[in-house]
Amino acid sequence: MKVNLASQVCSHSMYAGIDTLVALGKMRQEAKMTADFLKMVNDTFDLLNGRAYGGSIHPLTKSTREVDRLNSLKEQAEQWHTKKKAVKSRPPCFEGLVQAINAVISLRVELVDNGPLKFMLTGRFNQDCLEKLFSQVRA
Repeated sequence: MKVNLASQVCSHSMYAGIDTLVALGKMRQEAKMTADFLKMVNDTFDLLNGRAYGGSIHPLTKSTREVDRLNSLKEQAEQWHTKKKAVKSRPPCFEGLVQAINAVISLRVELVDNGPLKFMLTGRFNQDCLEKLFSQVRA
C-alpha cells in the first residue's frame, strides 16, 4: 500500500465516519474496533510526524502528554499480531513501529530532557527530508 493511500485510510475522518455509522446503527458494533484501530494508527502517525511548533501536532517537550501517548501506543502495538490458520505471528512492520517509538522516546530524553533542545519536532527525523533532497538532485 502506498503511504498516501494508507494515510487516507488510517485517518481521523475514516475513524469518525465508521464511529458515526456504528452509533447510528448503520454498521455492526464490531466495526467500532476497526474505527478505534484507525484512530490509534492516525494518532501514531501524527505523533511521529510533528513538523511545526504550535500546530495541532505538538512537539515533544520536557513536560508533555505526547510522551505518555507514545508509550500507550507502543504498549498497544506490542500486542498486535496476525493470525493465519490459527498461527499467530508478528510481521516486521509491527516490530519496526515499536522500535521507531522507542527511538523517538530515547531521542527526546537525550536531546530535550538532558540536552540543549527545548522541544523536538519528530517530523524532522524521518526520511522525507532526504527524499526531498534526492528529488531536487535528480531534477
